[in-house]
Amino acid sequence: MTSSTQTYDRIDSFLERLAITPAPPNSVNPWSSETVFGQIRLQNLRRYFAQLMERGVDTLMLGEAPGYLGCRRSGIGFTSEPQLLSGIPSLSCSGERGYQRSGEFPELRKEQSATIVWGELARLDFVPLIWASFPFHPHKPGAPNSNRTPKRPEIDFGRPIFLELIEAFQIGRVFAVGNIAHASLAAAGDRLPRSATPPRAARTISSPAWNGSSPIRTISAARKSPRIHPPCTRNHRVAATLRGCPTRRRRTDAPVRDSLVRSMLRGCGSLDNRP
Repeated sequence: MTSSTQTYDRIDSFLERLAITPAPPNSVNPWSSETVFGQIRLQNLRRYFAQLMERGVDTLMLGEAPGYLGCRRSGIGFTSEPQLLSGIPSLSCSGERGYQRSGEFPELRKEQSATIVWGELARLDFVPLIWASFPFHPHKPGAPNSNRTPKRPEIDFGRPIFLELIEAFQIGRVFAVGNIAHASLAAAGDRLPRSATPPRAARTISSPAWNGSSPIRTISAARKSPRIHPPCTRNHRVAATLRGCPTRRRRTDAPVRDSLVRSMLRGCGSLDNRP
């Protein structure tokens, strides 16, 4: 059996188990086999994974959790339904590759973070594997069309899932979008698959808060750097991280919230850090 065949088999097995995995309370499995909507989103995810295989993806972009206007509807991280249908022509992603709306939500809604993320990825001609620390959509109790920060048990629940994806795709570089994703990668420690773990350090770059940083430099650094970078919160700390200089980390337990994605990829504004 060839390595490529083994990879496809592992991904098929992963998708089958993902579809039957129950979501914790106050969260939704977007790919659940229990509904026709979830089955359509699962096929979207399968097509996305197939495209990544064709491109020989080697980088994982790990976010926090699916957002209700993005992955919750489309089944693909940082991707809204309009993008799913129109595609990203310069990257030959989505669009005329069999992707479908699930039909669960009658109106087409754009997600600003998805527009920004794919705009910058297209400029870089760079398509990573996009996944989340907690793979299901966490919402506020009684408000399914809302977002909330995933809880620690949910993050622990999601860790073996993204570790399995890293191993299945033989990912060599990982960068985390936000403190939650960074902390989950750090907690994985020695459990990171060997494909992402050279002898002395995991091949991981964590996004800092990205305030004021250039999207070109930050994503390019993620593509090239094999080192572990701590999350940073100030402009000069971001610059120091990208230059490889020592930087002093500001201690904070506050979650990275709405400003993350725009500050990561555009250097300004306020957006949700959810796929």
